[in-house]
Amino acid sequence: MKSKVLVGILLFALMTVCIIAGGLGFMLWQQRQATAAAPVAQAAEPDPALLAAEPEVEPEAAEPVEEEPAPEPELRPAGPAFVYEYLPAHSKAMRAAEVFSRDLDVLRRLTEVNALEGVLMLPGPLRVLAAECDAINAYYVPERREVVLCYEMVNYLVELGMQLYTDEQGNSDNTQAARFLLANLRFMMLHEVGHALVDQLELNVTGREEDAVDQLATTLMLTLADPNESESDVANNLDMAGRFFLANTSEAGYGLAHYAGEHSLGEQRYFNLMCMLYGADPGRYLRVVTSGRLPESRALRCPDESKRITRSWSRTLVPHFAPRYQRSEEQAAQIHADALARRRQNTAAPYRQ
Repeated sequence: MKSKVLVGILLFALMTVCIIAGGLGFMLWQQRQATAAAPVAQAAEPDPALLAAEPEVEPEAAEPVEEEPAPEPELRPAGPAFVYEYLPAHSKAMRAAEVFSRDLDVLRRLTEVNALEGVLMLPGPLRVLAAECDAINAYYVPERREVVLCYEMVNYLVELGMQLYTDEQGNSDNTQAARFLLANLRFMMLHEVGHALVDQLELNVTGREEDAVDQLATTLMLTLADPNESESDVANNLDMAGRFFLANTSEAGYGLAHYAGEHSLGEQRYFNLMCMLYGADPGRYLRVVTSGRLPESRALRCPDESKRITRSWSRTLVPHFAPRYQRSEEQAAQIHADALARRRQNTAAPYRQ
Protein backbone atom coordinates (compact mmCIF):
# COMPACT_ATOMS: atom_id res chain seq x y z
CA MET A 1 0.00 0.00 0.00
CA LYS A 2 2.84 2.37 0.90
CA SER A 3 4.46 1.81 -2.51
CA LYS A 4 1.20 2.57 -4.33
CA VAL A 5 0.86 5.90 -2.48
CA LEU A 6 4.46 6.88 -3.28
CA VAL A 7 4.06 5.95 -6.92
CA GLY A 8 0.86 7.99 -7.15
CA ILE A 9 2.57 11.05 -5.67
CA LEU A 10 5.54 10.78 -8.01
CA LEU A 11 3.34 10.25 -11.07
CA PHE A 12 2.02 13.79 -10.69
CA ALA A 13 5.44 15.24 -9.90
CA LEU A 14 7.01 13.55 -12.91
CA MET A 15 4.42 14.99 -15.27
CA THR A 16 5.84 18.43 -14.42
CA VAL A 17 9.44 17.27 -14.70
CA CYS A 18 9.38 15.10 -17.81
CA ILE A 19 9.17 17.90 -20.34
CA ILE A 20 12.97 17.88 -20.04
CA ALA A 21 13.15 14.13 -20.72
CA GLY A 22 12.47 11.79 -23.58
CA GLY A 23 14.00 14.22 -26.12
CA LEU A 24 16.62 13.47 -28.71
CA GLY A 25 20.27 14.41 -28.89
CA PHE A 26 20.89 17.87 -30.29
CA MET A 27 22.13 16.56 -33.62
CA LEU A 28 19.00 14.49 -34.14
CA TRP A 29 16.83 17.33 -32.92
CA GLN A 30 18.45 19.71 -35.43
CA GLN A 31 17.98 17.24 -38.27
CA ARG A 32 14.30 16.63 -37.54
CA GLN A 33 13.63 20.35 -37.06
CA ALA A 34 15.15 21.05 -40.47
CA THR A 35 13.05 18.33 -42.10
CA ALA A 36 9.85 19.50 -40.42
CA ALA A 37 10.53 23.13 -41.35
CA ALA A 38 10.90 22.47 -45.08
CA PRO A 39 7.85 24.22 -46.64
CA VAL A 40 5.71 22.56 -49.27
CA ALA A 41 5.37 24.91 -52.23
CA GLN A 42 1.77 25.75 -53.14
CA ALA A 43 0.69 27.05 -56.55
CA ALA A 44 -0.64 30.63 -56.45
CA GLU A 45 -4.20 31.29 -57.64
CA PRO A 46 -4.10 32.50 -61.31
CA ASP A 47 -4.96 36.14 -62.00
CA PRO A 48 -8.26 36.34 -64.05
CA ALA A 49 -6.84 39.26 -66.08
CA LEU A 50 -3.96 37.13 -67.22
CA LEU A 51 -6.29 34.34 -68.25
CA ALA A 52 -8.22 36.74 -70.50
CA ALA A 53 -5.10 38.15 -72.18
CA GLU A 54 -3.84 36.94 -75.58
CA PRO A 55 -1.22 34.25 -75.11
CA GLU A 56 2.29 35.32 -75.98
CA VAL A 57 4.50 33.19 -78.17
CA GLU A 58 7.46 32.17 -76.12
CA PRO A 59 10.87 31.89 -77.77
CA GLU A 60 12.26 28.45 -78.25
CA ALA A 61 13.83 27.27 -75.05
CA ALA A 62 17.36 26.04 -75.13
CA GLU A 63 17.75 22.35 -74.70
CA PRO A 64 17.86 21.57 -70.99
CA VAL A 65 21.20 20.49 -69.60
CA GLU A 66 20.89 17.36 -67.58
CA GLU A 67 22.21 17.85 -64.08
CA GLU A 68 23.12 15.24 -61.56
CA PRO A 69 20.48 15.01 -58.80
CA ALA A 70 21.53 16.48 -55.48
CA PRO A 71 22.35 13.90 -52.84
CA GLU A 72 19.58 13.24 -50.34
CA PRO A 73 21.25 12.63 -46.98
CA GLU A 74 17.93 11.85 -45.31
CA LEU A 75 17.72 8.70 -47.46
CA ARG A 76 21.02 7.34 -46.20
CA PRO A 77 20.40 4.34 -43.96
CA ALA A 78 20.13 4.51 -40.21
CA GLY A 79 20.98 1.74 -37.80
CA PRO A 80 18.42 -0.69 -36.37
CA ALA A 81 15.67 0.90 -34.29
CA PHE A 82 15.27 -0.04 -30.64
CA VAL A 83 12.27 -2.07 -29.49
CA TYR A 84 10.56 -0.92 -26.28
CA GLU A 85 8.30 -3.22 -24.31
CA TYR A 86 6.61 -3.48 -20.90
CA LEU A 87 6.14 -7.03 -19.68
CA PRO A 88 3.32 -7.72 -17.20
CA ALA A 89 4.19 -7.87 -13.50
CA HIS A 90 3.24 -11.20 -11.94
CA SER A 91 3.14 -10.27 -8.27
CA LYS A 92 0.66 -7.95 -6.63
CA ALA A 93 3.51 -6.01 -5.04
CA MET A 94 4.96 -4.96 -8.42
CA ARG A 95 1.75 -4.19 -10.29
CA ALA A 96 1.74 -0.59 -9.10
CA ALA A 97 5.29 -0.11 -10.42
CA GLU A 98 4.27 -1.66 -13.74
CA VAL A 99 1.24 0.61 -14.12
CA PHE A 100 3.35 3.62 -13.13
CA SER A 101 6.07 2.71 -15.68
CA ARG A 102 3.54 2.13 -18.46
CA ASP A 103 1.48 5.25 -17.78
CA LEU A 104 4.56 7.46 -17.73
CA ASP A 105 6.25 5.46 -20.53
CA VAL A 106 9.56 5.67 -18.69
CA LEU A 107 11.46 3.70 -21.35
CA ARG A 108 10.87 6.49 -23.88
CA ARG A 109 11.90 9.14 -21.36
CA LEU A 110 15.48 7.91 -21.16
CA THR A 111 16.81 10.89 -23.10
CA GLU A 112 20.28 9.66 -23.97
CA VAL A 113 19.23 6.06 -24.62
CA ASN A 114 16.46 7.22 -26.97
CA ALA A 115 18.92 9.55 -28.74
CA LEU A 116 21.14 6.56 -29.62
CA GLU A 117 18.33 4.77 -31.46
CA GLY A 118 19.33 4.23 -35.09
CA VAL A 119 22.65 6.06 -34.68
CA LEU A 120 24.84 2.95 -34.48
CA MET A 121 25.08 0.02 -36.87
CA LEU A 122 24.20 -2.74 -34.43
CA PRO A 123 23.86 -6.27 -35.82
CA GLY A 124 20.15 -6.24 -34.92
CA PRO A 125 17.54 -4.36 -32.88
CA LEU A 126 18.25 -3.77 -29.20
CA ARG A 127 15.24 -4.64 -27.02
CA VAL A 128 14.71 -2.31 -24.05
CA LEU A 129 12.34 -3.97 -21.60
CA ALA A 130 10.69 -3.29 -18.25
CA ALA A 131 9.84 -6.45 -16.33
CA GLU A 132 9.51 -8.04 -12.90
CA CYS A 133 12.83 -9.65 -11.93
CA ASP A 134 12.53 -10.74 -8.27
CA ALA A 135 15.50 -8.43 -7.61
CA ILE A 136 16.29 -4.70 -7.46
CA ASN A 137 18.31 -4.51 -10.64
CA ALA A 138 18.85 -3.44 -14.24
CA TYR A 139 20.95 -5.62 -16.55
CA TYR A 140 21.90 -6.69 -20.07
CA VAL A 141 21.21 -10.18 -21.47
CA PRO A 142 23.73 -10.84 -24.30
CA GLU A 143 22.04 -13.96 -25.66
CA ARG A 144 18.75 -12.11 -26.18
CA ARG A 145 20.14 -8.64 -26.94
CA GLU A 146 17.94 -7.21 -24.20
CA VAL A 147 18.46 -4.41 -21.72
CA VAL A 148 16.10 -4.97 -18.80
CA LEU A 149 14.82 -2.46 -16.24
CA CYS A 150 13.28 -4.24 -13.26
CA TYR A 151 10.05 -2.91 -11.76
CA GLU A 152 11.71 -3.59 -8.41
CA MET A 153 14.35 -0.96 -9.28
CA VAL A 154 11.67 1.57 -10.24
CA ASN A 155 9.92 0.93 -6.93
CA TYR A 156 13.19 1.21 -5.00
CA LEU A 157 14.16 4.51 -6.64
CA VAL A 158 10.72 5.95 -5.85
CA GLU A 159 11.12 5.08 -2.17
CA LEU A 160 14.77 6.18 -1.99
CA GLY A 161 14.00 9.50 -3.68
CA MET A 162 11.18 10.23 -1.24
CA GLN A 163 13.49 9.34 1.64
CA LEU A 164 16.37 11.54 0.42
CA TYR A 165 14.13 14.54 -0.28
CA THR A 166 12.08 14.56 2.91
CA ASP A 167 13.20 17.01 5.59
CA GLU A 168 13.26 16.52 9.37
CA GLN A 169 9.74 17.92 9.66
CA GLY A 170 8.43 15.25 7.29
CA ASN A 171 7.91 17.60 4.32
CA SER A 172 8.64 15.85 1.02
CA ASP A 173 9.92 17.59 -2.10
CA ASN A 174 8.06 15.51 -4.67
CA THR A 175 9.57 17.34 -7.65
CA GLN A 176 13.13 16.59 -6.53
CA ALA A 177 12.20 12.99 -5.78
CA ALA A 178 10.81 12.70 -9.31
CA ARG A 179 13.98 14.17 -10.78
CA PHE A 180 16.02 11.71 -8.74
CA LEU A 181 14.06 8.79 -10.16
CA LEU A 182 14.41 9.96 -13.74
CA ALA A 183 18.11 10.93 -13.49
CA ASN A 184 19.02 7.54 -12.07
CA LEU A 185 17.00 5.62 -14.63
CA ARG A 186 18.79 7.51 -17.39
CA PHE A 187 22.24 6.76 -15.95
CA MET A 188 21.53 3.10 -15.12
CA MET A 189 20.03 2.27 -18.49
CA LEU A 190 22.89 4.04 -20.29
CA HIS A 191 25.27 1.89 -18.24
CA GLU A 192 23.46 -1.26 -19.41
CA VAL A 193 23.27 -0.03 -23.00
CA GLY A 194 27.05 0.44 -22.71
CA HIS A 195 27.37 -3.28 -21.96
CA ALA A 196 25.20 -3.98 -25.01
CA LEU A 197 27.40 -1.84 -27.27
CA VAL A 198 30.60 -3.49 -26.02
CA ASP A 199 29.06 -6.89 -26.73
CA GLN A 200 27.27 -6.27 -30.03
CA LEU A 201 29.89 -4.01 -31.64
CA GLU A 202 32.77 -6.06 -30.19
CA LEU A 203 34.39 -2.90 -28.81
CA ASN A 204 37.86 -3.01 -27.33
CA VAL A 205 37.78 -2.20 -23.61
CA THR A 206 40.99 -2.01 -21.63
CA GLY A 207 40.39 -2.22 -17.90
CA ARG A 208 37.24 -3.30 -16.13
CA GLU A 209 34.14 -3.17 -18.29
CA GLU A 210 31.98 -1.94 -15.39
CA ASP A 211 34.17 1.14 -14.98
CA ALA A 212 34.28 1.69 -18.74
CA VAL A 213 30.49 1.72 -19.15
CA ASP A 214 30.15 4.02 -16.11
CA GLN A 215 32.44 6.38 -18.02
CA LEU A 216 30.38 5.98 -21.19
CA ALA A 217 27.13 6.72 -19.33
CA THR A 218 28.67 9.87 -17.83
CA THR A 219 30.13 10.93 -21.19
CA LEU A 220 26.77 10.57 -22.95
CA MET A 221 24.92 12.48 -20.22
CA LEU A 222 27.47 15.28 -20.60
CA THR A 223 27.57 15.40 -24.39
CA LEU A 224 24.22 14.17 -25.78
CA ALA A 225 22.44 17.45 -25.35
CA ASP A 226 18.70 17.59 -24.92
CA PRO A 227 17.66 20.98 -26.34
CA ASN A 228 15.39 21.63 -23.34
CA GLU A 229 18.06 21.12 -20.65
CA SER A 230 20.56 23.61 -19.29
CA GLU A 231 24.07 22.83 -18.06
CA SER A 232 22.70 23.14 -14.54
CA ASP A 233 20.15 20.41 -15.32
CA VAL A 234 22.93 18.17 -16.61
CA ALA A 235 25.00 18.72 -13.46
CA ASN A 236 21.99 18.01 -11.24
CA ASN A 237 21.21 14.79 -13.13
CA LEU A 238 24.74 13.49 -12.62
CA ASP A 239 24.82 14.63 -9.00
CA MET A 240 21.63 12.66 -8.34
CA ALA A 241 23.09 9.59 -10.05
CA GLY A 242 26.09 9.97 -7.76
CA ARG A 243 23.87 10.18 -4.69
CA PHE A 244 22.53 6.73 -5.55
CA PHE A 245 26.06 5.32 -5.24
CA LEU A 246 26.53 6.96 -1.84
CA ALA A 247 23.13 5.75 -0.63
CA ASN A 248 24.09 2.17 -1.47
CA THR A 249 27.45 1.92 0.28
CA SER A 250 28.01 -0.59 3.06
CA GLU A 251 27.49 0.93 6.51
CA ALA A 252 29.02 -2.15 8.13
CA GLY A 253 32.24 -1.83 6.16
CA TYR A 254 33.61 -3.97 3.39
CA GLY A 255 34.72 -7.58 3.22
CA LEU A 256 36.40 -9.76 0.63
CA ALA A 257 33.19 -10.12 -1.40
CA HIS A 258 33.01 -6.34 -1.88
CA TYR A 259 36.66 -5.98 -2.87
CA ALA A 260 36.46 -8.96 -5.24
CA GLY A 261 33.30 -7.69 -6.98
CA GLU A 262 33.31 -6.63 -10.63
CA HIS A 263 31.97 -3.16 -9.75
CA SER A 264 34.05 -0.49 -8.05
CA LEU A 265 32.89 0.42 -4.55
CA GLY A 266 30.02 2.91 -4.36
CA GLU A 267 32.25 5.67 -3.02
CA GLN A 268 34.72 5.17 -5.87
CA ARG A 269 31.98 5.28 -8.50
CA TYR A 270 30.68 8.50 -6.94
CA PHE A 271 34.05 10.28 -7.01
CA ASN A 272 34.78 9.04 -10.55
CA LEU A 273 31.48 10.54 -11.69
CA MET A 274 32.13 13.85 -9.90
CA CYS A 275 35.62 13.98 -11.45
CA MET A 276 34.22 13.64 -14.97
CA LEU A 277 31.55 16.26 -14.30
CA TYR A 278 34.02 18.81 -12.89
CA GLY A 279 36.67 18.04 -15.51
CA ALA A 280 34.22 18.59 -18.40
CA ASP A 281 34.15 22.33 -17.61
CA PRO A 282 36.13 23.27 -14.45
CA GLY A 283 35.06 26.92 -14.52
CA ARG A 284 31.38 26.16 -14.84
CA TYR A 285 31.33 23.22 -12.41
CA LEU A 286 33.74 24.61 -9.81
CA ARG A 287 31.14 24.18 -7.09
CA VAL A 288 31.63 20.41 -7.32
CA VAL A 289 35.00 21.05 -5.64
CA THR A 290 34.14 24.01 -3.40
CA SER A 291 31.13 22.16 -1.96
CA GLY A 292 33.35 19.27 -0.89
CA ARG A 293 31.89 16.71 -3.29
CA LEU A 294 35.30 16.22 -4.92
CA PRO A 295 38.65 16.51 -3.05
CA GLU A 296 41.05 19.08 -4.50
CA SER A 297 43.80 16.46 -4.76
CA ARG A 298 41.67 14.48 -7.23
CA ALA A 299 40.22 17.55 -8.96
CA LEU A 300 43.66 18.65 -10.22
CA ARG A 301 43.79 15.72 -12.65
CA CYS A 302 40.11 15.70 -13.62
CA PRO A 303 40.20 18.07 -16.64
CA ASP A 304 42.72 15.84 -18.43
CA GLU A 305 40.98 12.67 -17.24
CA SER A 306 37.54 13.81 -18.39
CA LYS A 307 38.78 14.92 -21.82
CA ARG A 308 40.75 11.73 -22.34
CA ILE A 309 37.75 9.51 -21.50
CA THR A 310 35.40 11.52 -23.70
CA ARG A 311 37.87 11.48 -26.61
CA SER A 312 38.47 7.75 -26.23
CA TRP A 313 34.77 6.86 -26.26
CA SER A 314 34.12 9.19 -29.20
CA ARG A 315 36.86 7.55 -31.25
CA THR A 316 35.58 4.12 -30.27
CA LEU A 317 31.98 4.77 -31.34
CA VAL A 318 32.36 7.00 -34.42
CA PRO A 319 33.44 4.15 -36.79
CA HIS A 320 30.16 2.40 -35.92
CA PHE A 321 27.90 5.34 -36.78
CA ALA A 322 25.20 4.61 -39.35
CA PRO A 323 25.69 6.43 -42.71
CA ARG A 324 22.84 8.83 -41.94
CA TYR A 325 24.67 10.22 -38.90
CA GLN A 326 28.25 10.29 -40.14
CA ARG A 327 29.80 13.75 -39.87
CA SER A 328 33.21 15.26 -40.48
CA GLU A 329 35.27 16.40 -37.49
CA GLU A 330 34.44 20.03 -38.32
CA GLN A 331 30.71 19.29 -38.51
CA ALA A 332 30.80 17.34 -35.25
CA ALA A 333 32.65 20.18 -33.52
CA GLN A 334 30.07 22.69 -34.77
CA ILE A 335 27.16 20.51 -33.61
CA HIS A 336 28.75 20.23 -30.18
CA ALA A 337 29.32 24.01 -30.01
CA ASP A 338 25.69 24.64 -31.00
CA ALA A 339 24.54 22.22 -28.31
CA LEU A 340 26.55 23.98 -25.62
CA ALA A 341 25.28 27.37 -26.77
CA ARG A 342 21.69 26.18 -26.57
CA ARG A 343 22.22 24.72 -23.11
CA ARG A 344 23.58 28.04 -21.90
CA GLN A 345 20.55 29.82 -23.36
CA ASN A 346 18.41 27.53 -21.18
CA THR A 347 20.16 28.68 -18.01
CA ALA A 348 17.68 30.33 -15.66
CA ALA A 349 17.81 34.13 -15.64
CA PRO A 350 19.04 35.71 -12.35
CA TYR A 351 15.92 37.85 -12.15
CA ARG A 352 12.17 37.27 -12.01
CA GLN A 353 10.61 37.00 -15.46
